[in-house]
Amino acid sequence: MRIADFFVGKVLLSTPRKNAAKLVNICMRQGIAYRAPRFDEKSFFIECDLRAASVLTNICCDREIELATVKRGGLPVIAEKYRYRYGIAVGAVAAVLILVLSFNTVWRIELKGNNLMTFGEVETLLAENGFYVGSYIPSTDLTLIENKIMNSSQNVAWMSINIDGTVAKVEIREKKQSKPESTGPVDLVATRDGKIERIEAFDGNCVVKVGDVVKKGDLLVSGTYYGDEGAERYTVAKGNIYARTVRNFSVEVPMKFSQKSHTERKKCDIYINFFKKKIKIFSNSGKMYPSCDIICKNGVLGLFGGKSLPIGYSVTEYLECEMTETEISENEAMEKAFSLLEEELASLSRDIELLRKNIEFEIKDGVYVLKCELVCVENVAEVRK
Repeated sequence: MRIADFFVGKVLLSTPRKNAAKLVNICMRQGIAYRAPRFDEKSFFIECDLRAASVLTNICCDREIELATVKRGGLPVIAEKYRYRYGIAVGAVAAVLILVLSFNTVWRIELKGNNLMTFGEVETLLAENGFYVGSYIPSTDLTLIENKIMNSSQNVAWMSINIDGTVAKVEIREKKQSKPESTGPVDLVATRDGKIERIEAFDGNCVVKVGDVVKKGDLLVSGTYYGDEGAERYTVAKGNIYARTVRNFSVEVPMKFSQKSHTERKKCDIYINFFKKKIKIFSNSGKMYPSCDIICKNGVLGLFGGKSLPIGYSVTEYLECEMTETEISENEAMEKAFSLLEEELASLSRDIELLRKNIEFEIKDGVYVLKCELVCVENVAEVRK
């Protein structure tokens, strides 16, 4: 529904197909604007505003032309429907008053100047010192909060909080983090068992040679040099040590299993979130299902330009579940097993050179088991300080 239609109201009218030309002629002679003319098997439909619908209804009644109202919508219809429900009007007035009063409240926090700290970390730091979305601006001492954070935080060297309407603009300067100087050697060790195929050592004292068999954790390149008189010199070992390795994968796919599915029954709770307040406005959860999935949905209201408001909603849905026994064929289990194996292999580094792949399978106790052995060449060097 367009915004204009919402405020003036919209009506969907229908008449038998044979009366379509008569209805269109009446609209043209009376200067009535209508939209979305369409036919179905028996009827002709048009849309117009409430005033035009009233005029058309009176004319068609006088001329004995059948005209029916299919659907009415818009603000006038809503107002008419709830005109005797004073609680809604009171609630609307209260909501407006709350919004007006909340203009002295922080609705949003914007952060600038952070490179190492995340927005969440700064937001938590502000909250620990009494400043957060929902803080009452007139009673907040911004200078005190700035000083407390600068004195207590190990990461913030300077902070400024400026209020622009209901938006708190926070600017920080982070303390420079000095990197500890290395006081000892940095070695390269083996990440896997293997047989050395080739060596690309750029710096350090290599202690293995091509053809050596190494175990996981063995030293490959040392970051220590020894002089003639026993003096030691430290460096950061760098390089690539390629070894022939063996990787084993195993995938199991049960051919009989219980599968969860949703029924058509569901319950839900609906909440309105206003700053840190959460108010339940609807619930039909009552007695809960023996088994259900819980889905939570959250949303916020926004202004033009994408600015969010501290007003949102939460919907918690409870979807009833039931378990059914399912059995798949050997071919289906095989396809699923190979698909899972491909996912495992896809997670390997692209730098790994594959030499040989052996695949075996068996069906054991109703489970399809796929075993794969990979023989490959890969860089097994890992930094150890």
